[in-house]
Amino acid sequence: MKRTWISYTIILSFLVLLALLGWRELKKKSSEWLPIKYVKIEGTFQYIDKTKIQQLLANKISHGLYNVNLQKAQETILSLAWVKHAIIKRVWSDTINIKIIEQIPVVKWGNIELMNAQGELFKPDNIHQFDSLPTIYATEGNEKHLLGTMNDLALVLSKHSLNLTEFQVSDRGAWSVTLDSELIFKLGRNQPFDKLRLFLKTMTLIGQEQIEKIAIVDLRYPNGYSLKWKTMDTQIDWVQIANKNK
Repeated sequence: MKRTWISYTIILSFLVLLALLGWRELKKKSSEWLPIKYVKIEGTFQYIDKTKIQQLLANKISHGLYNVNLQKAQETILSLAWVKHAIIKRVWSDTINIKIIEQIPVVKWGNIELMNAQGELFKPDNIHQFDSLPTIYATEGNEKHLLGTMNDLALVLSKHSLNLTEFQVSDRGAWSVTLDSELIFKLGRNQPFDKLRLFLKTMTLIGQEQIEKIAIVDLRYPNGYSLKWKTMDTQIDWVQIANKNK
């Protein structure tokens, strides 16, 4: 009985070995009998060039359907700046299917990177094409939070028909906001939202004509603010404004 068991074990091991050798040989031949004929790329693209992806993958999918290293192919696709996510699969019997989600930029991060809505940074070659996006200038490390803060600022300003173009945060945490009219708000780091809202309430009292003459609104004072004018001879007749709004 023992000899029979040993014989079965030897035979089974031999069959497994034959199967492995056969599978290796089949894999070597798979580029001949299972060549990849189609590479399907799915997704909605504005910035990604499908042809470039196919060119990058050409030497990675030339050894047949089952010899494709899907992980390396995926890493190659993800190396492209405009690719946010990528899923790559074999489809019997001659197709590689690739699903790609493209990056959607919402702001510029400094002058060399873009940021998506999740606060993730990416660095495309054509960043100069996105100068119309708002820009955040800050030290890396808290991108998602700063994006949320900038969005809140933009919402507050939009209620007064003001458009934010730049949001700067210094290493000490002081805020500075620039509008498309080039008006700058110096907000500091203490209660910046409260101080900005307080000034915005006074804008209607100052009047649009005078607002357009202001270069900088410095709101870093504990109980007020100062104004810097675009031209030195500009001044506001505060008595006239006070009388007008009685």
